[in-house]
Amino acid sequence: MLYCRTCKRYFSERKGSVLWQSRLAEDQALSVLEHIAAGCGVRQPARRVKVHRATVCRLNRQAGGHAARTHDEVGSLSPP
Repeated sequence: MLYCRTCKRYFSERKGSVLWQSRLAEDQALSVLEHIAAGCGVRQPARRVKVHRATVCRLNRQAGGHAARTHDEVGSLSPP
């Protein structure tokens, strides 16, 4: 948790990122995402990183949504 001296509030360092509300360690989550990016399915990263298949699916959905929002934001700023 981080503290903002301006607004006097606490917030998570992961807020607004793919790892928001994830209880996995950062290295585990990144390993799962690297396996997905390499073209692995759901079961293989789950077995290798030792997490549940539903966790792999959730991270995949979150990463896809985050990438789409980032693409839309950056794409709107680029020249035609």
